[in-house]
Amino acid sequence: MGHNGSKLLSVDPKTFSASMSKLLEQLARSIPGGGRSSLATISKWLADFDQFKGLEGHRRDGKLEGWKIEIPGQYNGLKAPDLCSNVLLMGFDQVLITFKSKQRPKLLTMRGSDEKEYKFVVKGGEDLRLDQRIEQLFEVMNVVLTRDSACSGRRLSIRTYAVIPVSKKCGLLQFVENTSTLEDVMKDGLSSHIAALVQQGQKPAEISPDKWLAKVQEQYAEWVGRRGGTKNMIENYHNLYKKADHKEVSLKLDAFRAQLPRDALRMGFSRLATSAESYLALRSNFSRSLAVLSICGYIAGVGDRHLANTLVDMWSGTLVPIDFGYSFGTNVLLLPVPELVPFRLTSQLTNFLLPLDAVGLLRSDMVRIMAALHGSRDIISAVMEVFVKEPLVDWKQEAVKLKRARGTRVGGPTSSGSGLEEIDLQVLV
Repeated sequence: MGHNGSKLLSVDPKTFSASMSKLLEQLARSIPGGGRSSLATISKWLADFDQFKGLEGHRRDGKLEGWKIEIPGQYNGLKAPDLCSNVLLMGFDQVLITFKSKQRPKLLTMRGSDEKEYKFVVKGGEDLRLDQRIEQLFEVMNVVLTRDSACSGRRLSIRTYAVIPVSKKCGLLQFVENTSTLEDVMKDGLSSHIAALVQQGQKPAEISPDKWLAKVQEQYAEWVGRRGGTKNMIENYHNLYKKADHKEVSLKLDAFRAQLPRDALRMGFSRLATSAESYLALRSNFSRSLAVLSICGYIAGVGDRHLANTLVDMWSGTLVPIDFGYSFGTNVLLLPVPELVPFRLTSQLTNFLLPLDAVGLLRSDMVRIMAALHGSRDIISAVMEVFVKEPLVDWKQEAVKLKRARGTRVGGPTSSGSGLEEIDLQVLV
């Protein structure tokens, strides 16, 4: 491509495509499955970036203001920006961390002019504009809750983070420090139970939380397939809805849940606490954040709330929602098996709040939150109206797919290739 891309204009499309394919293959081999790598393997420009050196090369009349680069995520749209107090980007950490998820997101560390480090997750292959809009909506809801005396007295708010879309398929997510997924916290609790059972000789020593959950998961999938009568999981769900009554489904789900310790999540949180007082503080923060997350997510139509899409602050016990790929009711309209529950409130969550009345405790906070948001419905509606007038391209594409799918029977050519690759344990835990 030449020095600094000098030959790009003269390269024909076929040669450019072949060169890019070769470069992408080299990048894939350099980062096989995740872990630490050098930033220079991805971008030498970022690795060599230095604010002072870059500014010296562009100095004009001693004025550098026009060439300053700021740390992203400092504007939220709720107040006028204060340019004098914004943190400038001085450089990047040379170590890049790659996560082992499908899109292989990467953790990039930026060094600011305030001598602090700012971590961002660089995510490709997804449109982060929807996540940005949901976070903006949550920030507006936080303002409403802060102005309400009943909610502010209970410190009811939802924790947000910065989302910076760079393009339609790439963007930056502010890295939420000191957090773990709700799934990992529950697995820690299962590890405690496994250790106790091994000592009692009731469980083999080689069992792990993943194997324990996978076993229950396989039994659940086997039951759905047997009652559905086909090899297509989506069609099995539709057949199960027609054949099985409420009593049969309730008994089966209760049997699956009985195979897991009812206090697995509570045991996981107890391992985070250093004393009885800290455990009570964790539980209190958990219940308040669960109430806010449930109501705000319900109003925004956020779905796909499985255990890996909710983070837990390891210090405070506060919940942090992430990944809003299915929002504004798309989880009901677009998924082959629609999500009909308004929010997540399973036995593991309610058992963690024992001996308190979980339903009563959450209901009182939920009523406060709903009343405050309803009182400011004009403000929230005005924010959401922008989303309606500027729909995302992905929604338009999904709408076309949905229209085609509705004209095809379940399990037909449109949906036969979209079977559920894994059965989530949302209804079980």
